[in-house]
Amino acid sequence: MTSRTSLPFLLTTLVAALLVPAAPAGAASADGTRHPHVQPGLPDNKAVTTPGGTFASLVPLVNRTRTKQTAWVTFSRTCLVGGSKQEVLVSQQKVTVPADKNPTATGAYPVRFVKAAVPVPQECADGLEVGDQIGWTSVNVTTDRPTAPGGAVYELLHWGRPLTRKNREFNLKIHAKAPKPRRNYELHHAYPVKYAKKFAALGLPVHDPRHLRWWCDKPNQEGGYRSRVGAYNAAWKKFFARNKKPSLTKVVLFRRDLERPTRFSYHC
Repeated sequence: MTSRTSLPFLLTTLVAALLVPAAPAGAASADGTRHPHVQPGLPDNKAVTTPGGTFASLVPLVNRTRTKQTAWVTFSRTCLVGGSKQEVLVSQQKVTVPADKNPTATGAYPVRFVKAAVPVPQECADGLEVGDQIGWTSVNVTTDRPTAPGGAVYELLHWGRPLTRKNREFNLKIHAKAPKPRRNYELHHAYPVKYAKKFAALGLPVHDPRHLRWWCDKPNQEGGYRSRVGAYNAAWKKFFARNKKPSLTKVVLFRRDLERPTRFSYHC
């Protein structure tokens, strides 16, 4: 039985509790909750971009389950400006990640690709030179939507020239050293220039060094550039004949399939 002296105390406590706002259900945190099943694929250690422009970030996602998953993918960009770290949130996308039909404990094949246009201000290159690292992108894959930039470092951004045909070899040498002797290798577009507009619409610049290869071009080399580039381009022609408006994921997975050693091998 409640005494008269305790009744005012209980009423005061009840009123105070009603006045305290409750935390909203599913409130987002700064970092978000790491997704238990969906993860980004292997990072790119030497991506090339031009200060004052936009970098086409591309992230493969793996799903370590046999069921479809939903995930938030957050892209951030970081560079050092005046000795201080400048980190900005660039893009957040809620995506559906298809099931992996054959997941393994040690690794998984990408089943979805996500892109984002990442602005790279001119100030990111202040005090640096062409070829230097000027920043990086980060990717955070979560079950909920983070409220702050962050995540694992993904692409290390290096200062290159504009991504044009004229600059393709210069930029590729920043991304991957030319094999020796250089005369035995031809510079190859993994995404054929003939379909440049189709690829660009999907966020795949054909002259981006991430999409260029050194292909063995020694005379009489079996499987070399001279003997196989025609078949390589023919495979893309057939692909677009069958797929009028393919998705980004379908295009990238097709390119990866072409580059299996049993189909096209670039090495001498």
